[in-house]
Amino acid sequence: MGKAEKGSAKDIANRAKARGLGKLQYYCQMCAKQCRDANGFKCHQTSASHLKMMSILRDSGQKVVDDFSVEFEESYVETLRRRHGVKRVNANNVYQEVIADKHHIHMNATQWETLTSFVQYLGKKGSVIVEEDERGWFVQYIDRSEGTIKKKAALEERMRAEKEEEEKERRKLERRIREAAKMGDAEVKEATGIDKGKKVESVKVGGAGGGVKRKLLDGGFKMGGGEEKKSKPSSSGGAGGSNSAKPMSALDRIMEENRAKKEKEEETKRAKEAKREEEEERRIRREKREKKGKKKDYWLRKGIVVKVINKKLEGGKFYKAKGVVREVVDKYAGRVEIMGEGEKEESVEVILDQDDLETVVPKVGKEVVVVNGYGRGETAVVKEILEKEFKARLVLVEDGEVVDVDYEGFSKKF
Repeated sequence: MGKAEKGSAKDIANRAKARGLGKLQYYCQMCAKQCRDANGFKCHQTSASHLKMMSILRDSGQKVVDDFSVEFEESYVETLRRRHGVKRVNANNVYQEVIADKHHIHMNATQWETLTSFVQYLGKKGSVIVEEDERGWFVQYIDRSEGTIKKKAALEERMRAEKEEEEKERRKLERRIREAAKMGDAEVKEATGIDKGKKVESVKVGGAGGGVKRKLLDGGFKMGGGEEKKSKPSSSGGAGGSNSAKPMSALDRIMEENRAKKEKEEETKRAKEAKREEEEERRIRREKREKKGKKKDYWLRKGIVVKVINKKLEGGKFYKAKGVVREVVDKYAGRVEIMGEGEKEESVEVILDQDDLETVVPKVGKEVVVVNGYGRGETAVVKEILEKEFKARLVLVEDGEVVDVDYEGFSKKF
């Protein structure tokens, strides 16, 4: 039977089957070979390469099992660390993520027979924290990296310094209060209310015709005819005395200075905390982008503009024509709508392989989508075209980070 034509539905289905996980009974761990059916696995067992690997297994079986065990343990712990950090998670969920890789190390090739025995081994070794409840076994990664230890030590040192500073300020305040009390300025007079039941004293102000009689009331006075008017505070001394505010005592000044200083320190602390949070968010975003940023051998993405570069496709009819990826059928193929050049020409939808297409680099200021590498899947704006380096300087829309990306790493957004 002949090989399916490239780009056909059969070819896409064959490649999808080859990339997916197959049955465990048809997988050879020694050769890392996956067979589709029993016939293929039987043929593999009689091959020279398989027989050679089996002879190695017979000669040094324990060493091979130990090597597989070490690889499986490293992949499990690394998956737990990278995907879940220090969160408590079900051990089986992590295992399902490990075996999602087609060429993972199978547990039946290691020294552990069950996942429970493996998890208990990790707990005894001290690699993770292991707990069991009615829902099953749970694991939690123990972060012993140098950066985490330094960060924790720096946090403890900062908290200790802040505590010492607060204690120092408290002792300083107590000392100043004692000094002010010795000077006799620490006396605080309490304000007394007006006794309305007490008889109001009349004050006679000298003047012609017997003068004007003024009665002291609640913040006002009555002129001769009985009309009530508000009294204004006097700024200069006189017969009625001065109404100016009482000078601030030494204790009041100390308390006011400390209050203002504390408010300033709190404001500075809030600004530093906000800056630390912003830096932490940027660090987390960079880590996520770096995880997703590993270059893949596929780059097609829905909603991008692409150009056809296959001269033989439809007799060269679509050569250099631009289209929009409407759907990603397979990681390596997509349904592309080829745009008609004239008003009478209609658009045509065809399924094309990514090898028949290339990305489109727009002008400065236009929006693009990062399709491969750092920032994969994010929208960006073209800031500058670096023609000599075959790159473009992009500004990521999410947080404004500037990155240089190869031409094949981004494409115009539709």
